[in-house]
Amino acid sequence: MYDQGLLMFRKLNLSNHILAVTLLDNTGKTYIDEKDNCDKALYYYQQALNILETYYPSYLARIAVILNHMGHVFFRQRKLDKALDFYHRSINLLKEYYSSDHVETISFLRNYDNILENDEFIKHHEQVLISRKENGTTRGNTCIGSSSNGISHIHLRQNQFDEAFAFAQQSITFTEKSNPTHYIMIADNLSNISRALLYQDKLDEAFDFEQRALSIFKIHESTNVLKIIESLNQMGEVQRKQGKYNEACDLFQEALTIYEKNPAHVKADIPFTLMSLGSIKYNSDRDFDEALNYYQRAVNVLKEIYATDYSRIIFSLKWIAFIHYQKQSYDHAIEFYEQCLRIDEVNSIPGQLTIDEFLTNLSDIQQIRLEYESSLAYELNCLLMREKVLPPNHQDIGKSLNNIGLCYEHLNQRKLALDYYKRALVVYEQCPLVTHRRWSIELKIEELSIEMDQFNI
Repeated sequence: MYDQGLLMFRKLNLSNHILAVTLLDNTGKTYIDEKDNCDKALYYYQQALNILETYYPSYLARIAVILNHMGHVFFRQRKLDKALDFYHRSINLLKEYYSSDHVETISFLRNYDNILENDEFIKHHEQVLISRKENGTTRGNTCIGSSSNGISHIHLRQNQFDEAFAFAQQSITFTEKSNPTHYIMIADNLSNISRALLYQDKLDEAFDFEQRALSIFKIHESTNVLKIIESLNQMGEVQRKQGKYNEACDLFQEALTIYEKNPAHVKADIPFTLMSLGSIKYNSDRDFDEALNYYQRAVNVLKEIYATDYSRIIFSLKWIAFIHYQKQSYDHAIEFYEQCLRIDEVNSIPGQLTIDEFLTNLSDIQQIRLEYESSLAYELNCLLMREKVLPPNHQDIGKSLNNIGLCYEHLNQRKLALDYYKRALVVYEQCPLVTHRRWSIELKIEELSIEMDQFNI
């Protein structure tokens, strides 16, 4: 529909008319809100911006709105620096516009008082301009509030918590001036402030701000289940960090209950809820079976809804494996560590070393089971991975060499064991922080050398 309208504007030679800007803006909104097509939305917003800057450069408020919309799209694309730039440009234009333009226009009309000789005419225009300024200021405050909210989100992602707090507070101020019933914007800013405080370990304040946000959501946005779940998760996380595990558990459980009543309609971060409950059950209650249940449910939801979120899938599987290890259910522990290994092998970033953790864990379990050949296979693979990424004198390479030596020693292959122990010692001699390991391996080499001499090996 919008594309047809744009085509009609072109046929009428009105492509640069101010109404074309509105049409382009609405087309951009359609592509971002209904079709989730960021590139197309930016294409139409950029056309609108080009027309305004070329033919209507004094329309600062309209330009600011388009810049704000483009900032939202860049934020959705995770292009945070660009989003930040467009939000700031939008705010600066609005501040410039509402601090000067209308005052100058009223002054201009006053200068013509002696020409027009019609005081009523002047007063009428002053009232129109004042009304426009008030209405415009409302729109401007709304736009500034929206841009400030976006900037706050960006600063949170960049771990700039003081800035995130300040812009969220600014957004609340401008939003309450222009539209005090814009509850979702106000509550979202309260949540941003809570997160900023949480990351600074200001837990009591963080809880208070999030509680205010939750209250707004429940009273004024009761159908916005996603935001209510997010708020409950946030409050649960604060209380978990405070060591208030029972209270945290209640909040996470409330979030889970709400989700289970609306699973088809809510794309909430319920894996976080489930993993948090698993963590509480393991660390506080020492209820291993319940912890396993929650982590397994988290894996199921992640695989179903967030199938490409490999890091959290691996994180949950790793906890399942670790809890089975704690229960001495070694077969199950191996099963889940192997799952971690397979997922990580396929999806790991080149040059990033994560796979060695699972290889080491698997090797340790096999040693507990006295399966030294299996342990050796994992250790050799681990050494290969580490040598690809780490410098040759890294202590983890020394650790791998030592573990391989240990496996060979238990397999009665003493010459190979001695060779790997000596290679490990060379590495440890270059690592001043692992003196205790160096002493231990020197003792092993000495004992093994004496033993081999005695038996002429």
